[in-house]
Amino acid sequence: MTCSGSSWLSVVRQLEELKHLSRLVPNQKKGVKVREKVRRLYKLFDERMHYPGIEQKIKGEATKIMECVRLRWPETSFDEPFKLEQVVKRRLR
Repeated sequence: MTCSGSSWLSVVRQLEELKHLSRLVPNQKKGVKVREKVRRLYKLFDERMHYPGIEQKIKGEATKIMECVRLRWPETSFDEPFKLEQVVKRRLR
């Protein structure tokens, strides 16, 4: 399965979103680990351009980040990263 132009862009966008979200993880060590994983995913994707299952791995990492953030703010139940980010920023002010 090779990535067409649009799905390739979609994966890159998701990786960027993940990297950005990882900065919201309350535990700094966990946040750094997540960013390292994202970097590895980037490398894999960059090397092969058709890495099978990358979308699934991205979703897995995003879910872990969401769980970390929800541990700190249990009432945050947004599944959309943008909304979650807004809530977290409000709470951090």
